[in-house]
Amino acid sequence: MNEAREKGRRWVISTKDEMRNAVNDVTKEASRKLSIFTHDLDPGIYDDPDFLEIVKHMVLSQAYARIRVLIADPARAIKNGNSFVQLGRRLSTYIEFRHVREDFRTHAESFCIADETALV
Repeated sequence: MNEAREKGRRWVISTKDEMRNAVNDVTKEASRKLSIFTHDLDPGIYDDPDFLEIVKHMVLSQAYARIRVLIADPARAIKNGNSFVQLGRRLSTYIEFRHVREDFRTHAESFCIADETALV
C-alpha cells in the first residue's frame, strides 16, 4: 500500500501489521467511546504497546471515556496473559469486558469502532 491513507476512504487490510496500524489509527480517533468485538483479543494487535498507550491516554484524559469489549473466547485471552486484560483490570471503571452470547460466538467478524464514526 503505497498510497497515503485519507480519512473517509475505505482500505483493504491484508496483513497483521496493517490491521495493527488500522486499529491504532481508529483508536486515536476516539475521544469518548471505543467498541471492540473480537474472538480472543487478537494477540499482537490489542496487546500492542502502542495500542495500550493510546487507550491509557484516552481514558485518563477524558472523564467520560468508555471502552467496551465483547470477547467470543475469553479463556484464551486470559490464559495467554493479554496486556489489554491487565490494563482493563487496573482501569475497570473505563474498560468493560463482556462475553458474547453463545449463539453469536460462531461469527467470523472482528471490529473496532471509535465514537461511532471510525471503523476497522
